[in-house]
Amino acid sequence: MKTTDIAVILVRPQIPENVGFVARSMKAFGFDDLRLVSDPARWSLNSPAYRTASGAEDRLLNMALFESLDDAVADCHRVYAFSRREHGFHRPGLELVEWSQGDWRAQSGTRVGLLFGPEDAGLTNEDKHVCDAVVEIPLQAETLSLNLAHAVAIALYELTRNPAPAPVERPAPASRENLARIGDELLAVLDHGGFFKAGRREQQFEVVRDLLYRLQLTQDEYPVLMGALKSIQKK
Repeated sequence: MKTTDIAVILVRPQIPENVGFVARSMKAFGFDDLRLVSDPARWSLNSPAYRTASGAEDRLLNMALFESLDDAVADCHRVYAFSRREHGFHRPGLELVEWSQGDWRAQSGTRVGLLFGPEDAGLTNEDKHVCDAVVEIPLQAETLSLNLAHAVAIALYELTRNPAPAPVERPAPASRENLARIGDELLAVLDHGGFFKAGRREQQFEVVRDLLYRLQLTQDEYPVLMGALKSIQKK
């Protein structure tokens, strides 16, 4: 896996200067795919982010803007959320070093998204629905959290500090966009079949979605499963 396969995705950042600092860290460590989930009207060449980028203005000029998180991760095959907040659903939790040494880095041709939330409250449970695992940067002071730009810098440093293992040839994984389509189709099937209990639809479907992610479907398996679900719908 190359640095060009990794996208840094900032979800609703509130302080433009932090985005500039993130761009600077990305350039320093050799990463270039910066994505922002935000109102596009908030960003222009006059943004204070350009002052703090200090030599990494090109990362901001090439930054991709998205109005929804689903669109931002659509082409990603693996997504990892960085957070210290408790999450109320089934996703594995990983410490930073364990994550950085994971076998996901040996998969060539895989695009990976790293999610970082807003400065005030971090990623919501809804934001984390798209992730494979939640990564925590261990801290000595349990009551404190890191500045957004600092968290990104530490994560990128950890990736460059631990060289990726030798590439392994595996079937291309399904993208987040394809998994979202399967999820929508599966939800329709389960709704029609009366699967969900009253008042528990969201919680039960989260368990189903977690199972779907853990299957790690390949691109070739996607049309087969989608076709099967559509066939069930017709019946």
